[in-house]
Amino acid sequence: MLTRSREKLFAIRAQRPRPHLDDKIIAAWNGLMISAFARSAQVLDNSRYLEVATRAANFLRSDLYDSSGKTLYRNYAGSRSAVEGFADDYAFVVQGLLDLYEASFNVEWLKFATELQATQDRLFFDEKTGGYFSNKRPG
Repeated sequence: MLTRSREKLFAIRAQRPRPHLDDKIIAAWNGLMISAFARSAQVLDNSRYLEVATRAANFLRSDLYDSSGKTLYRNYAGSRSAVEGFADDYAFVVQGLLDLYEASFNVEWLKFATELQATQDRLFFDEKTGGYFSNKRPG
């Protein structure tokens, strides 16, 4: 009965337009993912998780980061978007890189995190009243 029901449901769904595929890669979400895999690699002593976190960090550095302007970009969908990263993109990627450094002891991730943090401070930190803006600070 369950098999017949699934077949009927699939036939009805096939008649409707397929939903839009949202396949963009968002910097902040990948930062969170890097943290999860790096920490899992440590806790579970699983080198595969460390490889996944490292590949994601390499992708962010090569495809969502402009080293000449020291700028992180928000997302990627076939190519890097023109939208520069928000404070949460920087914060989550920095945290992911710190976790990746702690799992791998590769100092390059610590250097990259420090560079991103300096850019985040420059773009979003409010020196007058303290705290961070979500978008670039005024003025």
